[in-house]
Amino acid sequence: GQKPFATILACSDSRVPLELLFDQGFGDIFAIRVAGNVATRYGIGSMQYAQHHLQTPLFVILGHEGCGAVTAAMLPKEKRVQEPKGVQELLDLVHIGKVDKSADPKAQLASAVEANAKNVTKSLYDLNPDREGFTPREEEMVVTAVYEISTGRVRILDKRKGIRGEKSGDAP
Repeated sequence: GQKPFATILACSDSRVPLELLFDQGFGDIFAIRVAGNVATRYGIGSMQYAQHHLQTPLFVILGHEGCGAVTAAMLPKEKRVQEPKGVQELLDLVHIGKVDKSADPKAQLASAVEANAKNVTKSLYDLNPDREGFTPREEEMVVTAVYEISTGRVRILDKRKGIRGEKSGDAP
């Protein structure tokens, strides 16, 4: 059976094997994988499923170093429109914020990966009258993190408790 202690929204990238990354076995992690770790309506529905049916107390939004979807989202519009329609729609969901164009390309990508993960977490807390979103309960924790492929470390960017999204000093 499964009794996952965490639900993780992560990129589909094959270099980000969640169970290996967190040293967990089968049934320990409820994984939601989509390129760019974006929150689609199906991803949010999957998070709601994990919350209501599996009672996972921890939700992780996990970006990763060198993300191809974030790299593609940074392309100029004239190059992005050459992508297949489904890829264009996916890239429209990647939110990279303002990238410092004077920084080197690796630093630009790192900044964009962090911004995307943070924006996905923020979108979970934003109320949207057009659809029912994911609302973390008071006892649940939402962690935003980035997996550094080069070091094998997961770096926590933010952690929030519950429905109001208050930042927590507690370790997840």
